Amino acid sequence: MGIGAGMAGYHSPADTPDRVDPHTLKAIARLVVATVGLAAFVPGTLSSPIGDKR
Repeated sequence: MGIGAGMAGYHSPADTPDRVDPHTLKAIARLVVATVGLAAFVPGTLSSPIGDKR
């Protein structure tokens, strides 16, 4: 899974810590935490195309 944040120079030599936008980083962190929480507490709502046999 990848999350694109529209950052110029992503994963290039121009990708340096000083270019990180704190608000974007916070939004991405919240998205990841919410997704993990959903997967952990409501596993029946998520399916896997690779053969999840729950």
